[in-house]
Amino acid sequence: MTRIRVVVILAVIFGLLASVAIYRYLAQYDRVIKEKRIATQPVVVASSELAFGSVLTDENIEAANWPVEIVPAGAVASTGELVGRVVRTPLSAGEPVLESKLAPVGMDRGLPMRVPVGMRAMTVPVNVVSGVSGFVLPDTKVDVVVTIRPETKKESVAKLVLQNLSVLAADQKLEDNDGRPMTVQSVTLLVTPSEAEKLALAANLGDIQLVLRSPADSDSAGTRGTTIAQMLAGSEPVQRATPTRPVRTTRRVTTPPKRTVEPKREPTKVEVIRGTKRTEEEFEEKAEEKK
Repeated sequence: MTRIRVVVILAVIFGLLASVAIYRYLAQYDRVIKEKRIATQPVVVASSELAFGSVLTDENIEAANWPVEIVPAGAVASTGELVGRVVRTPLSAGEPVLESKLAPVGMDRGLPMRVPVGMRAMTVPVNVVSGVSGFVLPDTKVDVVVTIRPETKKESVAKLVLQNLSVLAADQKLEDNDGRPMTVQSVTLLVTPSEAEKLALAANLGDIQLVLRSPADSDSAGTRGTTIAQMLAGSEPVQRATPTRPVRTTRRVTTPPKRTVEPKREPTKVEVIRGTKRTEEEFEEKAEEKK
């Protein structure tokens, strides 16, 4: 019985020690957490999805605590500073309402507030074909192809002149039609001043065609234009060789020098008498050298 009491007492003692250790650990952990608590600051965010042209009110915006280290530039801390401002870029719920996404103070809804500083809005005529069957909607991206038919005998040519342009409006509509096609007669594009010059020249010299592109594709394509001959051939034209005049060559025939054949001379016969012996000897005359 005494042994059981000893065991119980020891168990109680160890339990108390464990409880004290756990308490101290938790207290220390709580203190460390408080010391390492991340500093935050209020940031105005959209409390619901906001479309282009929406007017900010106390109902569609709210202040939320954001870590100071990740607060984006242009964020506003108080909702009162933004009430009455107009949204120029669609916002998602919980997204910070930045100055860059709002129209200038005092500007009403309309196309001008969608044009960033340094950019221009330019309208071009389209039809069902050139407008990609009505799928060229606001906030889509397009390329511009111009087809020029010279009055001279030169071939017609089609060339990609502008790429990755943003569509601001289709006719007078500044918002898309929930993805549904719209048959329009004009499209307003966002361009730089130099792009506006190219677009105006293309519209006056030939027929322009809008080419719809993926919003995830921002790469520029390098093309040199296409002529009728290239289209029919399906490849780059073969450069014709310029004919050259034949060059006449004169073949010189070398005539070997004529050899002078000297006539064969008959030897001179001389009869020689020595005593009673008679012999006949022949002598050849040497030709005289000509000076």
